[in-house]
Amino acid sequence: MRTYPPISWDTDRGVTELIAFTHGDGPASEWFGRVAVGDVCEVLGPRRSIDLRGPAGPVVFVGDESSVALACALRTVTGDVSLVFEARDPARLADVLAGLGVTGRVTVVAKAHDRVELLGQAREAAAQAPSTLVVTGDAATVHAVRRDSRAWPRTPGQVKGKAYWAEGRTGLD
Repeated sequence: MRTYPPISWDTDRGVTELIAFTHGDGPASEWFGRVAVGDVCEVLGPRRSIDLRGPAGPVVFVGDESSVALACALRTVTGDVSLVFEARDPARLADVLAGLGVTGRVTVVAKAHDRVELLGQAREAAAQAPSTLVVTGDAATVHAVRRDSRAWPRTPGQVKGKAYWAEGRTGLD
């Protein structure tokens, strides 16, 4: 079973918008392949992934395809956010982000085992001022970014992280 964060949730009208990264063959991937705008369905939630209230100073967000909805939500909380994404298909993710209106201070790099480019981009985004770091997505990336951030010239004042998935594992979120 997999959960998907909503982009918007309007309980008064009973309307929600979802975005999902469906990389596989499972019930949720199949459902997202069939569902159409205006379809009626039952949705449980939303359940908070990370508490986005009160980030201290600018925010550096690091995530992957599974983190897009959280990045959209974060941009509604603070306008002072730099987004750094890793993706198996960076051009495609960049197109998705642009289609959602997520532009400016956005970097998308290719997913790599060593994460060198991702870590460098995150470090550069944090170099401007003391910041809050929010990191989500692949468990190995969350761990690598958190560990690397301890050595940044401007160490984040607050770090919030959540692994949504890990290679070969299910049920993390």
